Amino acid sequence: NTFKFIGSGLWTNDKLETNTLTDSLREKGVTETNRTNKIFDNAASLGGPILQNKMWFFGAARTWGMARQFAGLYWNRGQNTLLSPAGADLEVVKYDPWVDRPFDSRSGRWEWYDSYLGRMTFQPNPKNKFNFLIDHQHACNCGGQSSNILNEAGSGYRFEPNIFMQLTYNSPITSKLLLEAGTGASLSQWNAFWQTGTQANTVSITDVGLGKTYGVQTALRAHPNWTNRQTQRAALTYVTGSHTVKTGFIREHMYTDNYIMINGNVVYTFRNGTPISISQRTTPYLELDRTDEIGIFAQDQWRINRLTLNYGLRFDYVNAQADANSL
Repeated sequence: NTFKFIGSGLWTNDKLETNTLTDSLREKGVTETNRTNKIFDNAASLGGPILQNKMWFFGAARTWGMARQFAGLYWNRGQNTLLSPAGADLEVVKYDPWVDRPFDSRSGRWEWYDSYLGRMTFQPNPKNKFNFLIDHQHACNCGGQSSNILNEAGSGYRFEPNIFMQLTYNSPITSKLLLEAGTGASLSQWNAFWQTGTQANTVSITDVGLGKTYGVQTALRAHPNWTNRQTQRAALTYVTGSHTVKTGFIREHMYTDNYIMINGNVVYTFRNGTPISISQRTTPYLELDRTDEIGIFAQDQWRINRLTLNYGLRFDYVNAQADANSL
């Protein structure tokens, strides 16, 4: 029944990082090392009463992430220079690594995560208690990490929305009988996106002579892409002097809608700038996965002097379905 606040903040940048590039390494041809642009983690929370002795709230917000450049990882300066004819259905870009691009938070890999959580507890009387929680999250895994793949061709994902919700109920019906129940849902959508200078008809190119992939990422897991889960549970516990009997069930429903496409439905292979092969694909398609599971259980703990016996029985039923549909 008192208000409490907590706050914290952490931050650093490239000025607090030592450069490990020595003269010995330069003599061996090493021109750069991994660099950190920034790391941050900030959070705040507040909790307290809404109604004295009956209703309480708690809220928390947090944002954290980093930006880092990996040695040999560049953007493509030639992304807007097309080798394909004007008006062609597919865009083939020129390979021109941007080695002198100014160092900033988008130089390589950048990730950020945001979480906004709220919880409310309501206990109208000693025998009934409700709790509701929701956590709404946003995130981005953006930019590349491999020196073999230029940044435009690196995979990036936006996790938005990601929502976790849970409602629970507890009731000590008598001094020997406890009822517990709850339901929850996890809604998760994570979609790939086109990096700067790329679009649906940009071709992904792997040059086996240069050891580089550029142009655009090969496969795009695009909108909509859901990976969701719902669950319900209930249990009844009966306690005597020597027995603790518990019975209940749990049900889960999981489903995934996975939309896949290959940019331009084609991938080119070059050797030192000369085309040598193509791979054609039939996309887009939608992959659908559905899983239903229910478990029913009963268990008992029986104490006989210094001997304790634990035994139980559980039945599970699972129904799984998968399908892929061309679009």
